[in-house]
Amino acid sequence: MLQCLKRRFEKHVQRHKGIAWADVQARLDGNPKALESLRRMEDSGGEPDVIGQDKATGRFTFCDCAAESPSGRRSPCCDQEALGVRNEHKPQGRAVEMAAAMGMQLLIEEQYRALQRLGEFDAKTSSWVSTPAQLRLQVLSRCCIQVPLSDSVEDWSDDAFWAELKRRLPTEVAGTQITGPSIEKRIAPLRSFVAEPMRWGNLFLAGDAAHIVPPTGARGLNSAASDIYYLYHAMLAHYQRGDASGLDGHSAKALARVWKAQRLSWWMTTVLHGFPDSIEYDQRLQQTELEDLFSSDAAQRSLAENYVGLPF
Repeated sequence: MLQCLKRRFEKHVQRHKGIAWADVQARLDGNPKALESLRRMEDSGGEPDVIGQDKATGRFTFCDCAAESPSGRRSPCCDQEALGVRNEHKPQGRAVEMAAAMGMQLLIEEQYRALQRLGEFDAKTSSWVSTPAQLRLQVLSRCCIQVPLSDSVEDWSDDAFWAELKRRLPTEVAGTQITGPSIEKRIAPLRSFVAEPMRWGNLFLAGDAAHIVPPTGARGLNSAASDIYYLYHAMLAHYQRGDASGLDGHSAKALARVWKAQRLSWWMTTVLHGFPDSIEYDQRLQQTELEDLFSSDAAQRSLAENYVGLPF
């Protein structure tokens, strides 16, 4: 195993500049548990190699540097929690448990980006990265407020954001808000876009590559999921039964639902947002739209049907 690691180490010196193999081997000789973990990664089709060293402890960081994910480790779900919510077509493996069985851990996003700077990886496959615990909390929310495009993120500290959000909410609602440090913050323009058709030869577009909506209607991820659902079943029919009708009709079928999502987002944006060039007439129309919504069961049913997501 050591000879295999040494050959790879010497072949890819750009991954570990300034590190000597003798120092790495000395560490491994004194840590048979670590060497066993590397052997398990190698046996799974991986290519462990040194990519860094902790200056404080002297410990070396090994990573699977296989150009593509090994065949036995492709298409797993993230973990047991993710597997539990899959009702059909359940993956056979769980990435977190696969790594743990080798004595390894998944990379975090920052580490994965650093790996990409050392070579070309996952050009044809993909890899799971570890999701920080704070991103998986059930109480985590994405909150949006409208601000001028001339503002910058630096203009909005966390305290300023929460104060402004609470100012725009009813008093009884604002008082129930649980606040904390933000994980991500950015200013996004209210824009919409649709690429039509969604197929160009053998290239099929889906998600943000095909259409963008403002966050007002919360239709982005839902629309992307329906794109993939249609495309997945169309590809199954094509490759398993030789039936190309699903692929041929994919663009028209997906776009029929996409445009309905666009309409909802456009309507909610025009009703719920203020615009610098609005005149009193526009503002009265907004108010009338809201009054109609609150007074009409039919209007509320229509909004609910579109907001929770049209069937696909």
